[in-house]
Amino acid sequence: MVLKKAHNETALPLYGMRLLLAVCCAWMSGSGSCQTAEPTSNAQSDGRAVIAFGGDVMVPANVGKAGTADFLSGLSDTFSKADAAFVNLEGPIGGKAADAKRCRSEYCYSLQQSPWIAESLAEIGVQVVSVANNHAQDRGKSGMASTDAALAQAGIKPAGRLGSNIAVLEIGGMRIAFLGFASFTGVPDLRDRDSAVAQIREAKAHFDAVVVSMHAGCEGEIASVIPAGDERCFGDNRGDTKGFARAAADAGATIVVGHGPHVPRGWEIWNGVPIFYSLGNLATGAGIHVGGKTALAPVLLATFQRNENGAVQVAGFEIVSFKQEAGTGPRLDPEDAAKKEMIALNESLNKPPTVTPTHKLQGSQRTQKRKAETVNR
Repeated sequence: MVLKKAHNETALPLYGMRLLLAVCCAWMSGSGSCQTAEPTSNAQSDGRAVIAFGGDVMVPANVGKAGTADFLSGLSDTFSKADAAFVNLEGPIGGKAADAKRCRSEYCYSLQQSPWIAESLAEIGVQVVSVANNHAQDRGKSGMASTDAALAQAGIKPAGRLGSNIAVLEIGGMRIAFLGFASFTGVPDLRDRDSAVAQIREAKAHFDAVVVSMHAGCEGEIASVIPAGDERCFGDNRGDTKGFARAAADAGATIVVGHGPHVPRGWEIWNGVPIFYSLGNLATGAGIHVGGKTALAPVLLATFQRNENGAVQVAGFEIVSFKQEAGTGPRLDPEDAAKKEMIALNESLNKPPTVTPTHKLQGSQRTQKRKAETVNR
C-alpha cells in the first residue's frame, strides 16, 4: 500500500506515525480485526489518557430511572476502557412545557430527555457533553437552565453554550478543553468561521489539548457522503462541514469529532489532526428512527499522549462498533458494521455526493426524507 502525504502535501510529523499506521491498519482490515489503539484506563501515567467519544444521545422524557440506565448499559464495558467519555446531548433535560418549541412543519421535532439521563450518563463514565445542536433550545431558556443544573448535579460538564463554550477535564497531567459548535443560531455557530477559529486558538493558547465537537451536516442515509462547500437541507444552510473541520484543525484542534447526520461518516487526517466527520447516533430512543445506517453507533476510543516536545496529540485510536434496535439501546455489534462503514467512507470523502445535499422536500426528495426517518429540527 502506497502512503500518500497529508492534504497540504506535507508529511505527518513523527508523533503521527502511530496514528497513520492505525489508519492504514483500518484500511487494510475489512474484518475489523486489527485494533488501532491499546486503551488503558485511569490515566496510569502523566501525559497519557484515553477518551471515548460517541454521537447523539436522546432517551425520551417518559423513560424512567431503571429504563434509562438499561438503555445505556450496553456502553458500560467499552466506556470503562477510557478515562472519560464524551457524547452529544441531543435535547434538553426538563424545562417548562410553555417554553416548548412550536413546530411549523411535519418535519419539525421538539425533544426532551429523560430526567434520569444525566445521572445514567455519569454512571457509565461520561464527564463532558456537547449541548451545541439543533435541539438544545427545544424547551427554551428554562430547558437550557434545567439541563445545566441536572448535568452539574451529575458531575458532567457541558460544552457549547453561548458565552460559555469551554468545558475542561484534567486527566493524566493534561488539561483538555472541549468546545462545541453547530450550524444553528443560539449556540456557538460554526458558520461564523472567524469567531469559531478565534475561540479555538484561544483555547489552544491556554490548554494542553483542544477537542472540537461539531454538530454539522445533512441528515439520514443520503448524508453519508460529505459534499464540498455548504450543506443545505430542510431549508437550512448547515455550513461548510469540511471547511470548518479543517479550519479547526489548522487553528489548533487536537481532534475534531462530528455528529448530527444520524449516520456515520468517514474520517481523515488533516495536517496531522484526525477529523471524524460523524459518529452518528449512539443511544437514541423514540423520536429518532434507528434502522439501516442510522442504527450504526460507533464509539471512538482516542489516546491522547504528550510527545517528547511536550505537545499533546492523538497517538492512536480504535473504533468500536455498536448497533441499535428500536427501544433497546446500543449493543456491541459482532459484525463490526459501523467501523466497516466508516472505513469505506474514507474513499468518498473528496468525491461528489451521489445524492444532492439540497433538500427542499419537494417531489421525490420528500419521499427520501420519509425513508430517512431522522430527526431534523
